[in-house]
Amino acid sequence: MVESVSQLYRLLARVWHAEVDADFLNTLSNDPLRAALDGAGVDLPAEPASVTLDELATDFCQLFIGPSEPLRPIQSVWTEGQLEGQAATSMRETFLPLLPDFEMPAGLMADHLAIQLAVMAEFIDSDVDDLPRRFFDHHLRWTEPLTTVTASRAKTDFYRTIINLTAEFLRGEGE
Repeated sequence: MVESVSQLYRLLARVWHAEVDADFLNTLSNDPLRAALDGAGVDLPAEPASVTLDELATDFCQLFIGPSEPLRPIQSVWTEGQLEGQAATSMRETFLPLLPDFEMPAGLMADHLAIQLAVMAEFIDSDVDDLPRRFFDHHLRWTEPLTTVTASRAKTDFYRTIINLTAEFLRGEGE
């Protein structure tokens, strides 16, 4: 059970990190992952055609990159109204040092949701009992406003449903 939870955190981290490419879409489209995602209500494209990839790339870009009003999946932006706030400092100074082998993807801030989801997966797999709950309480309880707005602005069924899965999963984890 713990392994499947950490795998879902890693999968969601990948979704929030970068647009879907052909390799990732193929991974999602093969069983048993496809069956699990279908069961969770995620609307995967029937075929990973280039048109589909272009649509997904466009949707990811309009949601998170721009050109107008991108929704930055960054905790400091949503909780403090700025970049590099206390949440980023907490990530860099308190939690990331606990994972010396964790590699920060280039271009992402420490309090980006993709980083937080990936870090949570690492903490779940660790032997420290209270660490996942402590991290979740500090760094994953902020996401509901982001997921609500993002799902409402998503143009593709894939992003709308995977964002809703993220929201439901994190809501359940927080209980």
